[in-house]
Amino acid sequence: MASLSLAALALVLTAVLVSGADVQPRTVSFGQSVNLCVAADETPIYFVGVAQLRPGECRSVPLQRTTSFVAIKEAGASVHVESFTATVEGARGSEECIFPSEKFRPVVNGVITVHSFVKLWQGIHDLLQNGMHYNGVYQTPLKDNRVSIVTQCVERDYLLASDDRGIRARRVAVAVEIQVADHTPATAAYAIKAVVQYRRRAEQQWRDEGNLDFYRDEADRVRDRLAALRF
Repeated sequence: MASLSLAALALVLTAVLVSGADVQPRTVSFGQSVNLCVAADETPIYFVGVAQLRPGECRSVPLQRTTSFVAIKEAGASVHVESFTATVEGARGSEECIFPSEKFRPVVNGVITVHSFVKLWQGIHDLLQNGMHYNGVYQTPLKDNRVSIVTQCVERDYLLASDDRGIRARRVAVAVEIQVADHTPATAAYAIKAVVQYRRRAEQQWRDEGNLDFYRDEADRVRDRLAALRF
């Protein structure tokens, strides 16, 4: 069972790398595929947002942009996590709404008790993509023992306030960052970050929203839905 708290937590957790997972080739052209594979003598490994692969199994994934994959293996109480990045050369312009990591503002922080990091990431990915209907969900590389699941932006009608004057639309993207431990159960810090932009009726340009209440409200929605998950 998961438990959430907004209490602050300072932890030093070290992620152990996955030895039996691989992504090849690491460089492809636009539209080509990479293979996500698990060694035949390994236990099942979960590639976040893709699938849990059995020993000796591979999965082909076509790419249109440089993409990071996060692999998680749980063996007993041990947790092993590693990220792989496949570079796409000759990537074309895209209508995808992807914000750089520095634009996300951390607005909700807390701690979470994790009994399975595989179930945790499966739950978060499904929540954002299917439960909250974000367009496109991807992962960032493992950094400082943290992994993030990040969404592309989507317009939300509920972000339009009744007293808005001249605002045609608002759009939002969120990122859920979890500190990775080398064992379970574990208590890990999390952060929910957001980007909110608005567009005026007479303009095509999107501008960064200055009212932090919009950021906090969306992050609170994610936190409340996350609290109902079991992992």
